[in-house]
Amino acid sequence: MRWEYSPPDYADKYREWMRKLDRGEVDKLEGVIPLTVGRVPFHVRYTLERDENGHPLKAYGSATLVVDGEED
Repeated sequence: MRWEYSPPDYADKYREWMRKLDRGEVDKLEGVIPLTVGRVPFHVRYTLERDENGHPLKAYGSATLVVDGEED
């Protein structure tokens, strides 16, 4: 299945975040990015959980609407 991220100019950044989490290169990622075609900004955060051997197990993500133009 192919997933299309919207808006497309942030797709590469988002895919790179997923690759870093998948490879276990980082434990946390966060930033303000638009998540809709209308470019509505959200605080996006991911936290990586590792297994007992330190390998990536799963990542938890959240997105919170940016209020009144605040930035990260």
